[in-house]
Amino acid sequence: MAGGIGVALVAGVLVLALGDVGARLPDGATVDGVAVGGMSPPDAEHAVATHARTVAAAPVLVFGPRRNVRTTGTRLGAQARVSAAVDAAGVNRFGVLLNAVGVGDGRDVAVSWRSTEPLSRRSRGGSGLRYRHATAT
Repeated sequence: MAGGIGVALVAGVLVLALGDVGARLPDGATVDGVAVGGMSPPDAEHAVATHARTVAAAPVLVFGPRRNVRTTGTRLGAQARVSAAVDAAGVNRFGVLLNAVGVGDGRDVAVSWRSTEPLSRRSRGGSGLRYRHATAT
């Protein structure tokens, strides 16, 4: 009887490992302030992408060598690298089991961005540009 339980346990672990059934982010993991601990990778990517759209729509001040421009990340073609951020948060195949026994700390990961419209195209020489998020007024 005990041998049968051991075989069933090993078989269950193999199913989880080979099928990514248990792929979860560690408890306590956050991506750009979004709590994604315990989520599956697709659920975490959806939550982070929703947050990223909000961030990209927020006003940004771009300081150039000759003038300053108020715009949004969306207008600049900002695209969040959501999958990379979720991967960096520590997805693992045994997430369900590890979270159940309290193993594995969550990480706080920042989202990196890329732009389809480089800021350097908007100024001659492409130098002297900096930006910051504008405060809502």
